[in-house]
Amino acid sequence: MRMPPISLVLALAAATLAAFSIPQIRKPISRFLSITGPNAGDHADIRLPQINAALSAAQPGFLFLTGDSHAELMGGEPLCGLPVVNGGSHGANTRLYAQLLGDFEFKALPSTVVLIVGTNDIFIKNQPMEPRNLADNVKRIDTIAKTLSKISPRLVMTTLPPIPSETTQILDTAALEALSQAQKRICEQLPACRFVDPYKDMREGANFSLARAGATSDGLHIADYGKVRRVLEEAVCPASVVTSRP
Repeated sequence: MRMPPISLVLALAAATLAAFSIPQIRKPISRFLSITGPNAGDHADIRLPQINAALSAAQPGFLFLTGDSHAELMGGEPLCGLPVVNGGSHGANTRLYAQLLGDFEFKALPSTVVLIVGTNDIFIKNQPMEPRNLADNVKRIDTIAKTLSKISPRLVMTTLPPIPSETTQILDTAALEALSQAQKRICEQLPACRFVDPYKDMREGANFSLARAGATSDGLHIADYGKVRRVLEEAVCPASVVTSRP
C-alpha cells in the first residue's frame, strides 16, 4: 500500500492542531450548524406534541413562555407563583415559529405570554439587513405579536440577547439591534404589551449587540438563564410578589 507523502501528513496534522487550538471559535460554529434549517424543523416536530400536551393540561391563568431556544432553555419553573407552559423551540426563526404558533392547541388561555424570538433570523449568510429581508422579518414578528395579544390579555416582548465578539462572524450585530428596535416599536403599538431588556447587565458597556465576557456559554446562549428569569419576574409579577420574594 502506497503511503501518502510526509508533507501531506504534516499538513493534515497541523490543520487538526489548529482546529483544536481555537475552541472559542470552533465551538460556536459547530453549535450554529445545528440550530437552523432541517434540524430546527425536526426539533419543532418533537416539541409541538410536547407543548400541546402541556397546553392541554394547563388551567386558565398560566404563563406561556414561548419563542426560540432562549425561551426553551428557561424551562417550566413557575414565575410569580404562576404555572408556566414552555412553548420554546430550539432553532426556531420567525418563519418557523409562526408555523408552530398556528399549530398550538390552547384548551385554556394564559394570563401572560412572554415572547423571545429573533436570534435565528440574523445569520449573516441570510443577509438580514437587506431591506426586503428585514421587512419580512419585522412583518412576521408583528403578526406573531398581534396573534399572541389576542390569545392573552398581557404580552411581554424582549430584546434579542447580545452575542460574544467571536460570534459576529456568523450573526449580524446590526440586524440584532434593528430587530430589537422593531420589536420595541411593535410592542408599543399593542395594548397591554410591555417591552423588556432582560440582558441589559450582560451587554458590553454601551455596545448593545456585544456580550460581556462570561455572559454566554457557547457563543450564543446565556450562561445564567436564572438572571433572565429574575428580570422577567420584575416585568411580569405584581410589585408585592417581587418585593416579598426571598
